[in-house]
Amino acid sequence: MGILRKLLPRRPGWHRIKGGPLRGMRIFTSWQDYPRSILGSAETPLCRWIEEHASKGETWIDIGAHHGVTSLALSRAVGVGGRVFAFEPVLSSAGFLARTREANALTQMTVVPLAMGNAPDLTLVRVSLESKGMIAITPKMRAGTWAGVGEIVYEMAFDRIWPVLNDGIDRVDGIKVDVQGAESYVLRGLRETLERHKPKLVVEYHDYADLTEFLETLESVGYSRVGRDIDQPSNVPTSELRNGCNYEFIQRDEARA
Repeated sequence: MGILRKLLPRRPGWHRIKGGPLRGMRIFTSWQDYPRSILGSAETPLCRWIEEHASKGETWIDIGAHHGVTSLALSRAVGVGGRVFAFEPVLSSAGFLARTREANALTQMTVVPLAMGNAPDLTLVRVSLESKGMIAITPKMRAGTWAGVGEIVYEMAFDRIWPVLNDGIDRVDGIKVDVQGAESYVLRGLRETLERHKPKLVVEYHDYADLTEFLETLESVGYSRVGRDIDQPSNVPTSELRNGCNYEFIQRDEARA
């Protein structure tokens, strides 16, 4: 599959999504970068979950938005009266996302070219030139000990940047996190928001992260360590999380009820 993908057209452009929950919407990407988004098979269960759990007028945060599949689903679900803040730190990917926003006239979407983490102040992080987003921001990059040559991205805790972004409307109804290994780090930077607003929380778990640390972090911010598998809803809720799967986590008080 990797060899075949390299043969696909590399030139980015606008594409009409051909199937799935987002059929008919437009996305700016290339066949080589993200063919599944064009075909409509990317994140299908998560997009269906968003249709059922995000409502008109709500505010959602999309951390690790990439080229915008989930941001499109969220924007359609909350409507023009809602808000979607899509965080994507690598400028090339954020630029694709901004064009996707433009192509669909999504005034409810705000593209934020920042990485989310736990830094109280704006921090510069050097990432590899091959980086496609938060997946490539390794602990060595955050510590400043990565020796490669690459571009600079900017990182900050969500709780510190949110008062600047929210335009005086301090409301968060849901958060989606897809940061491929930095889950615990990002959640710690969301602590105040999670404790104050108790939003719906979806995390795509990756085993680059330490599972024990991630589960302890969930509990520390008020959420159950038992995840409901969005990709395979028939599975029993569990703390034995599978790599690359999306999980819904509910508040601990709700889990005990």
